[in-house]
Amino acid sequence: MIPSLASSRRWGLALLLASYVAVWSCTASSDLLQLLSRAHFDFTLNMYGTLANVTDDRQQNLLISPYSVFSLLSMLFLGAGSESLSSAQLRAVLRFHNISYASVQRAFKEVTQVLDNPYYYRHFQEDADLLLTNGVTPADVYARALDEFYRRSVNYLNLGAPSAQEDLATWLMSAAGSGSGSDSGSGPDSPVGSGVRQLPDLEAALADNPVLLLVSRAHFHGSWMHPFDPARTFSKGLFFSKPSQRLTMIPSLASSRRWGLALLLASYVAVWSCTASSDLLQLLSRAHFDFTLNMYGTLANVTDDRQQNLLISPYSVFSLLSMLFLGAGSESLSSAQLRAVLRFHNISYASVQRAFKEVTQVLDNPYYYRHFQEDADLLLTNGVTPADVYARALDEFYRRSVNYLNLGAPSAQEDLATWLMSAAGSGSGSDSGSGPDSPVGSGVRQLPDLEAALADNPVLLLVSRAHFHGSWMHPFDPARTFSKGLFFSKPSQRMEVPMMTSRMLVPLGYNSDMEARVLELPLSTRRISVFLLLPDDMEHGLARLEANLTMDNLRTLLATLKEVIVNVKLPRFRMEGSGDLRRVLRTQGLTDVFDPVSSDLTGIDPQGRVHPGPLLYAASLVLDETGDSGDTSGSQQMAPSEDTRISDKYFEVDHPFLFLVWDYHSAMVLLMGRVVHPEPLF
Repeated sequence: MIPSLASSRRWGLALLLASYVAVWSCTASSDLLQLLSRAHFDFTLNMYGTLANVTDDRQQNLLISPYSVFSLLSMLFLGAGSESLSSAQLRAVLRFHNISYASVQRAFKEVTQVLDNPYYYRHFQEDADLLLTNGVTPADVYARALDEFYRRSVNYLNLGAPSAQEDLATWLMSAAGSGSGSDSGSGPDSPVGSGVRQLPDLEAALADNPVLLLVSRAHFHGSWMHPFDPARTFSKGLFFSKPSQRLTMIPSLASSRRWGLALLLASYVAVWSCTASSDLLQLLSRAHFDFTLNMYGTLANVTDDRQQNLLISPYSVFSLLSMLFLGAGSESLSSAQLRAVLRFHNISYASVQRAFKEVTQVLDNPYYYRHFQEDADLLLTNGVTPADVYARALDEFYRRSVNYLNLGAPSAQEDLATWLMSAAGSGSGSDSGSGPDSPVGSGVRQLPDLEAALADNPVLLLVSRAHFHGSWMHPFDPARTFSKGLFFSKPSQRMEVPMMTSRMLVPLGYNSDMEARVLELPLSTRRISVFLLLPDDMEHGLARLEANLTMDNLRTLLATLKEVIVNVKLPRFRMEGSGDLRRVLRTQGLTDVFDPVSSDLTGIDPQGRVHPGPLLYAASLVLDETGDSGDTSGSQQMAPSEDTRISDKYFEVDHPFLFLVWDYHSAMVLLMGRVVHPEPLF
């Protein structure tokens, strides 16, 4: 009976890049949080004003948790009949004028995730409870939704028990539940209400044997950023309740720091809208995309054979280098060069780490593990262990840990090969630990030169591994795949490859200056999309496209995307890429980090024994009809009709092309490459 949370909102990368890849700034979830924040603050002022007006004694204290009450009523809104007067009145009181039912719940889920941090439990403990009585149990779908969006559960109170009033009093004074900042379950032993001594009239509350009680409890005891000095507290300060009535013996806290609410209110308390973390993600996304194009361009230029395939995970390499940046000496040349290569021009050291923590949280979703498995590893050798503070920071911001490789073992090279081909680690979308039994590299068979990589007995190995096998939003029909399609690596060189065909409604664009077309093929739920960049010229178009692949040119090309009916022909293939990126990174100016003498990674090892050796990468990609599953029931292929056939567009991938795999939610390029010789999947 809970309406399905479906949205018709559709995303396009052109709009994203038009704002310089500022995905999280004022879009996606931050929009929902902004709308919920506005509604909440409007509700707060109205509720407080009404409470102040209906209170008989204007001289009494008032204290309430607007967030807790707002949560309670929103939980009622979750369970209200969609067209009922109850739902309409709750919407009006909660100020949900411009936010849909589904968006309310999704925004609350994000609020709950934010507040589910031990920080809040140290300062603010809160719980909002629905207490059912008389043996009534909630519908299972409501209980699941309550847990999904609010991390709450319905609790029970036995009104028939002689101790019912006492039980409720205990609940109010001491129970915690599963509210913000607490990992503990509901019960009288948890500390939420530890500061509560004043209770409402419980006898009156239970007089009518209510079926459902709504209970809000909160306690605040903060720890100041700038603590007051107890030695400066004056034990006999004065506080005037009225001009003629003063209370003595109220300790007065002295401090030179003063805070104002004016600035907060000037932005309508839209704290999450376009500030705080969304700004950080915007800055990180810009840096990442700039880094991606520069790294790919350099990789393409230093590759001896322009006719070979290229495949790499920019996100994974970006993560690895950012982990080095985390451990670089703050004023060192190593840190400065890492900042330049990573394009961290306008983002502070601390902001980089906080932004990466949010990216990691986004990618730590089972959705990604079904489509894209990735790991970025720091492998220490020769018995060196990282500083404890670095290990903790690595776990906090990247959800990674330092791993170890015994170079003295006869199987060292074999162990590294196994690691590259099959280990998963704690990367995006995976809850499993690092090790050769986990599936990240399951598609990797092509390895870099491991003998050369280990020749100099490196103290630190950087290892990037990624595998992509997506499930299309509009799957291709295997029955329509032509087994003997043609792909021209050169005008005079052709190969047979299975050619998938479909007719679908997808974004298509073209730019005459770049002489290239672009097609977006979204994966299921459209969190990830594959963008295919196909040059007009079969022989020289790919080299020209790579040479002109700048941020501005790509933004111009993607800005032409429009949703039309397209007849798509795409090879069914797999590809791999691997190598050592040191040459690429040195070409970009990252020289000091790889110098055993001058490298400064004293944040990792204060004794200065750590410097990176090779940065090894291995990536694989599979594009087939459906991706992970064989189900094509979700296909939206359309049979041509006489009315539409003339206006159909065509996108036939029969010669070399570029592609990138983009994640909308993290604003990261998961994979990027060029396809010159697709390996057929027969």
